[in-house]
Amino acid sequence: MAKAENDHNVYILGAGFAAEAGLPVVKDFMNRMRDAHAWLEAQGDRKREQEAIEKVLEFRLKAAAAAYRVQMNVENIEELFSLASASVGETLTEEVILAIAATVDFARRAAPRSSQSTRVGVLDMQGWTKPKNWTRALGDELGGSGLGQSSHYWHNCPQHELHLAIMCGCFSLPPNGRRNTFITFNYDLLVEDALNSLGISFDYGIPMDSVSFEDMAGPLQPQHPVLSVLKLHGSVNWSLRQPSEFRQWPRSFPRMRSFGDYDRLSAAGEIPLLTPPTWRKVFSAPLSSVWDAAVVALKTATRVVILGYSVPETDHHFKYLLAAGLQENVSLRKVFFVNNGLEAKPEGDELKLRLSGLLREEHFKQGVVETINKTAHEFLGGADVWVAPGSYRTQIGRPINSESSDSITPPFVVQSAGVSGLLSR
Repeated sequence: MAKAENDHNVYILGAGFAAEAGLPVVKDFMNRMRDAHAWLEAQGDRKREQEAIEKVLEFRLKAAAAAYRVQMNVENIEELFSLASASVGETLTEEVILAIAATVDFARRAAPRSSQSTRVGVLDMQGWTKPKNWTRALGDELGGSGLGQSSHYWHNCPQHELHLAIMCGCFSLPPNGRRNTFITFNYDLLVEDALNSLGISFDYGIPMDSVSFEDMAGPLQPQHPVLSVLKLHGSVNWSLRQPSEFRQWPRSFPRMRSFGDYDRLSAAGEIPLLTPPTWRKVFSAPLSSVWDAAVVALKTATRVVILGYSVPETDHHFKYLLAAGLQENVSLRKVFFVNNGLEAKPEGDELKLRLSGLLREEHFKQGVVETINKTAHEFLGGADVWVAPGSYRTQIGRPINSESSDSITPPFVVQSAGVSGLLSR
């Protein structure tokens, strides 16, 4: 039986979490892919990805024949990816992977930065280091907050970095035994980029003898990780070596390459390691290790926070991942299911139906599972100001400032975009 844990947060991130940083959700992905095609054409030097998108769009037209007889949405990139991997073969699967990776890259570059700015006030504290993506704000635009703001140096930071900083507990003193694990279904590098900026080391849950790290940027230190980022469907900066490359080497020779970003992988002529959420999912050795690590993490989770994941019908594996991880868990206190589509009609009703098929009804009634109709920003940042100890940040054990902090001049105060006032707890 797994040992009891008092403060291990497992965050499960879906497309809705990345959407707040400008990345497309599934229902918008095909249109963003069409936008990416025009952008790639304008770049002039990315013809390979441009042609991949053309082939995917051509396949989407042919897939309409499958939709005539089988209930499927050919405008859903996950269903299209699954169909390609199940029926056409490796060649088109690679084209779909390249098209997805190029679309993610385009969306990240095109995301508006101005709407994602957050202001963080930090006391002139000894030992605090400014994250590399934070910039000093000019002047004091907040006025009389009553929080001793004149003692703080104000910084602008990307909103998603605030989210990751809160989830990692960067704004409060860590109690003994605090742990964080990120399980994500997203292919993008949003989490890694934020952790690198915050100076937090991490690993991918892959044995060191199965991966080689190529020109990694930032403080990734696989030998001494602070936390794990477990990417269940692969990543745009991972690739598998071709079998011919390592047949002559011992079995322990790395089979997977991890690059600093997608640009470096693309420059090396590699194809990203992405896996569709499909019934035909066959894991390579590296991804199998990632799923195993996710099961191990869930066995000791104190809180499971599911952010922006819509429980798609195509991904049947998630149900059994939860079952395998939680069957021996003696530490679980709460599951937070956070999705701002819960009250939408009819999509919210369908989401609730899928969720009820995933978790037992009595857990909802007993409050072990709580559904929260909020975005990740509303959940972590909160729409309330001068927030009480009952905030969700406090409930997951990751407040802004420790409970013992000075309430008049706390170490950190935050003003988020679109929020009137300051957050200090």
